[in-house]
Amino acid sequence: MSLEEYTKYKSRLSSGNKDKMDAMYNGNYELNKTRIDEGITNDKNHQNLINFCANFFIPLGIISKSTGYFILTPEPLYGGTIKNFDLAIYNKELKNLILVECKSSISRVSDEVTDLHKTIETTKTNTQNLIDKLGIEINDIDYVICVDGNLAKDFCDEIYEKNYPICTWAVSQTRSELKIFRCSNEEHWKAMANGRVHKDKSLHGLLYDGVTLEGTLPIFPILPSSNSCNIITHLNFTLKNLQLIEDMNEMFDYTHIFYLIKKELEKSTLNDSQIEEITINIIEKCIAKGIYIDVHKEIIDIKEKKLKLAFTTSDTKKIIEKTIKNYIEKNAAKKAREFSLTTMKNEINPSLNKFF
Repeated sequence: MSLEEYTKYKSRLSSGNKDKMDAMYNGNYELNKTRIDEGITNDKNHQNLINFCANFFIPLGIISKSTGYFILTPEPLYGGTIKNFDLAIYNKELKNLILVECKSSISRVSDEVTDLHKTIETTKTNTQNLIDKLGIEINDIDYVICVDGNLAKDFCDEIYEKNYPICTWAVSQTRSELKIFRCSNEEHWKAMANGRVHKDKSLHGLLYDGVTLEGTLPIFPILPSSNSCNIITHLNFTLKNLQLIEDMNEMFDYTHIFYLIKKELEKSTLNDSQIEEITINIIEKCIAKGIYIDVHKEIIDIKEKKLKLAFTTSDTKKIIEKTIKNYIEKNAAKKAREFSLTTMKNEINPSLNKFF
């Protein structure tokens, strides 16, 4: 909804209804700011967990050297009709694939487990899709849910009770540790037969003892499904550094953003067409939210536009802060306008809406 449409409708109201509409807007605006901020934070936490987990499977890392399993790609099913997993881990010699779902924020354990099981069942009937998408041979697939160690027992017990073929990985980001968790009610051989521990003895043994890291890296700075604000924040941080370090011109265009996104998503399965879609979406949002200045507004084609960061500071920390602030406030304002306008129309007289 445009600001013009909102202002036009409000101008036709009585002073009392204008005040009422303002009150609706203000209350909803603050609520939206909180929700949007929480969404950004939750997405960051989720991405941090994915990166943390991926670090254990980097080529030539402890697990990779000991077992042959290595990180293949993030979000292997992105863009398809099947609900995505967060990580694909692979053993080339055994042709074994591990699909990992990371959970950093939990609603109800039972719901999370049921949803994952539905995804697994769908994936099993679409194995060829995985083979084509990843370009690998697959002999077997292990399914994993990766959660904080404090929640591992709850998940493991729920999975055992429902008899689902899901392994439970427990992580401690403070101790930089990854372990596999097995329900105490189930013998090891039964858990293996039921898909709740890994059939590969070397992998299971290593994870059962627990693996620790000395440090972790942001292997995936952004993900295909990342919150738009987190993608934009990372891009703006990178753009400003390029401008400062490599003396890059302050003006940039579609091509700059496209290749930045492509570089950061080089480990994903995305093709150029999908990256183009993300790039156009990001640029449109940045212009609408006052994060990018559209230097030549008369040019319609996004790919031909010249752009500038709306923030003149060279302090990258402030660039990030201003990007997040603009993103939250502009989104919150748009949602508040939509809410207060729709509510006001319905309260005054739904039958008269056509006249507004």
